[in-house]
Formats: sequence, C-alpha cells, structure tokens
Amino acid sequence: MEGHDVPRGLAPLKAALTTATWSALLLDEQWRICWVSDELRQFVSDDPSDDLGVGRHIAGAFLRSPWIDTVHPDSVQDFLETFAPYARWAFEHSRLDPADEIPEPFLPLLHQVEAQEPPLSWCFAFKYLPPGGTEDDIYVVDVVWLRLFDDTGELGCVGLFDIGVPPHLVALLARGDVGMYNRMAGLIEPGHREAAILFCDLHGSGMLSRRLPTSEYFDLVRRLWRGVDAAVVANGGIVGKHAGDGATAFFLADDVGGRSEAARAALLTARAIHDIGSEVFADITDDGCLMKVGLHCGPNLFMGQLLPGGRLDVTALGDEVNEASRIEQAAQAHQTLASKQLIEGLSPAHAAELGISTRTLTYRLLSDIAPHQDKIVRDAGSLAVAAV
Repeated sequence: MEGHDVPRGLAPLKAALTTATWSALLLDEQWRICWVSDELRQFVSDDPSDDLGVGRHIAGAFLRSPWIDTVHPDSVQDFLETFAPYARWAFEHSRLDPADEIPEPFLPLLHQVEAQEPPLSWCFAFKYLPPGGTEDDIYVVDVVWLRLFDDTGELGCVGLFDIGVPPHLVALLARGDVGMYNRMAGLIEPGHREAAILFCDLHGSGMLSRRLPTSEYFDLVRRLWRGVDAAVVANGGIVGKHAGDGATAFFLADDVGGRSEAARAALLTARAIHDIGSEVFADITDDGCLMKVGLHCGPNLFMGQLLPGGRLDVTALGDEVNEASRIEQAAQAHQTLASKQLIEGLSPAHAAELGISTRTLTYRLLSDIAPHQDKIVRDAGSLAVAAV
C-alpha cells in the first residue's frame, strides 16, 4: 500500500477501504493523491516500483505513465473533456501551479476550458487497457468520485474503481474459489512450468445418458463436476477444461511447493474423485463409481491463459498432456493409472503417506494394457504406468 500524508480526517476511510480491499484512491484538499490502495496499484501497473504520482495533483498524475497508459485512446479525449473543467477549478482553489503539475502537451487544454466546480459526486467510465495488454484485453471500468467534508470544511475526494459489470454477473464469478483464481492469474503470461497433470472421465457415459431422463442425468453430472472441481481446488490445483464427461486439472510445482507435492496433490485428488463418483452414482449403478483417472507429470509444460471470449480458460501444451489423456483412456472404471515419472517424483515421506511402495510397485506399458487402441499405442504406448 502506498501513502503520503493522509489527512487525519481521511484516515478512517483509508482503513475501511483497506479492510474491504477496494480499488480506490484518496485525494487531499488540494486534490493531490495521498493514498492508493494495493488493489488499484495492481490495476494500474504490474511493476510495484512504478511511481503512481502520490503527492502530485491528480490531473498531472493521471496524464502521466502509468495511469494514462491504462486508458484506451478512445477514452482519453472523453476523460480530458470531463475532467479538465474540474481540474481547473481545483487548481484555482489550491496553492498549486498547473505548470508544475500538468505535462506540457496537455497544459493548453486546461487554459481553454472554464473552471467548473465539481458536484458532490460524479461518475466516469473508460475503456481500460491492462498493463501489457492488447485490444483483446479491453474492458470498461467505472469510476465514482465523491467529495468529502467534515465540520471544518473540505477534506478531499475518494475515487472508487469498479469493473463495469452488473453485480448479479459478478456474483457468478464470486462463487468460484479465490485461491484458484489467484493461481490462474499467475498464468497471464504463458511460459514453461512444471506440473502434475490429471485427466478424468465418466466411463460408460453414453449408455448412462440413454438410460436416464435427460434432466436427471444432467443433475448427476453437475453434482459430479462440482465435487471434482472442489477436490482439485482443495489440493491446490487449477481446473482445466471440461469437455462433455471429461475434465482436466493441473497442479503446478510452484503453487504447491515442489515436484513431490504436485504429484501428491494429483494422487489425493484422484482418490477424492473416486469417492465423489461412488457417492454420486451409488443409486444408479451396481458398482458405484464410474470414474477413470489418468495421472502424469510434465517438467516443462507450456501453460497460460487462453482468454477466449466469454470465459477464462487455462491450458497446457506439451507431449505429456496428450500422454496423460491416453493414460486416462487406458484406465478402467474406478481406476487410477499413474505414470512411472509421476510416482517416482514422490518423496519417500509422501509415498509412505499415500501408502505407495515405490520399491515394490510393478509397472506395465500402456501398449500392453490397451494393445488394440491405436491412439494409445501410437501416442503413449511406451509409457510405464501403475494402478494406484
């Protein structure tokens, strides 16, 4: 959090905004920025060392990097036309010289407008361009400004920044896990990462869907994936794509504390998936769980956010991802197959905790398990796996 001589009268508001983790800033009575919340700092710049103009008049600060860099060019003119009359009024009622505060290219504009006292509150919306973003990353941000007073007079202003999305839609996002969203945020910049990979699928789903009313089958699948996603999140993973009756998950070594921890997290999640499947399908099938799980690891997966329109997806590229899919396809219902690479990545302590004897475990080649499945043999036939 960044601060600079926050007036005593604004201190309680600063404390409240900090507790609420709002994206906000405070101005003193001369309209100098005196505080920027951590959330707003991350919104404006991905470099913690960037100068956000604390101690500087807001008009001058906003017209410099990095503030102005976050405003799409389409919105800059609207911002100037809206804010310039208020800024001139603020300068006339302060001891600050505009020539010392406003960058030269914008100074003439200030002298061309008539001063206008700002209302007690006003709003402004602009197209926000994230640091390092492209045209595909633009979205609308709303800013609400409130002038603040006490018995002695004007204290300053507070600016509250919010994504221009209706609250009922934001509530849909809020149903997710904040920790996982933070882990996904760490993948904004695609790059090479070490991770354990989980693929799971509902065995015999076609026959099951034909046996059951569509609405009942949908409810079962929804219960299943809610439980699977919760298990992934609980073990520090990132939920990947859901495709029909299958799903993927990734457990990054950097997120959970190392290679052994990632393998452990994947194995714990696999066991939870079988428990969830048994619970969901207990009354539908004689043998309960119908889930198949395949586990593998990738020391150098290329991972990142896809950011397709309408949703946020994380994906990984690498031979190990395709191989993990083939491991899952070779598994039987209510079975987890794990690659030798993943199992041998476990530390002795984690292996003992999971009840896995890495010295006595017997592996089989995928080509021996599924000799007649051409894709499995072609893509991953030489992989050694074991049921765990």
